[in-house]
Amino acid sequence: VLTTHTVAGTATTVTATTSSITGTSPTITTVAGTATKYLVTSSGYSPVAGATVTISAQLADANNNPVSTNGQTVNWTKSDANGSFASASTTTNASGIATVVLTTHTVAGTATTVTATTSSITGTSPTITTVAGTATKYLVTSSGYSPVAGATVTISAQLADANNNPVSTNGQTVNWTKSDANGSFASASTTTNASGIATVVLTTHTVAGTATTVTATTSSITG
Repeated sequence: VLTTHTVAGTATTVTATTSSITGTSPTITTVAGTATKYLVTSSGYSPVAGATVTISAQLADANNNPVSTNGQTVNWTKSDANGSFASASTTTNASGIATVVLTTHTVAGTATTVTATTSSITGTSPTITTVAGTATKYLVTSSGYSPVAGATVTISAQLADANNNPVSTNGQTVNWTKSDANGSFASASTTTNASGIATVVLTTHTVAGTATTVTATTSSITG
C-alpha cells in the first residue's frame, strides 16, 4: 500500500526490484479530494479605517488543496457588526474562488474576521484590524470653555485622520493662533508628543464675555 503525498499534482512512479529483476509503474499523480472547507484570505490585514479590502474564499479539500468547482453560492458574515460587504453572497469561479469587497469600520483598532459559508462548507479568515490613516486635521480642545476672565486654560491639539482617529506622530511643530486679539499663549508654537498631541497654555482676556477660538496649524494640517 502506498500512501500518496497530501499535495495535489504530486507525480510519482513506483519501482519493484528483486535482484536484477525490476519494473516501474506508470506515473501516479495525486488530485484534489472533495471540498470540505474554504480557505479565506484578505488583500490586507491592517487596512486604514474606512478603507476597503478584497476577501477571497478558495474551496479546498481536507489537505488544503484547491478544489475547482464553480457556481457555489458563498454567504459572507463577519465577527464585528461594523463595516459592510458589497454583497451578502457571491459565487465561486472556475477555480473555486469567490470574492467580496469589505468596507471596514471607520474606527481604528476595530478587529474582525470574515467567514465564508456554503451549506456545511465553511472557513474563516485571520483577523483584520483597522489602523489610523494619514493625518489630515487637528482636533482642538480646551481644559475649560467658561474660564474666569484672566485665568488660564490648557489647549490640546490631537493629530487625526479623516475619520477622527488619533494619529500618533511626534515632533510636529504646531503654530497657535486665536480669533480674538486679547489674551496670550505661553508659547507661539509647541510640538506634538508620541501620541500626536501638542498643548499650550492660553491666558484669557481679563474682560468677562470675551469669546475666542484657538487654531492649531502645521503646514496644511489645521484644526
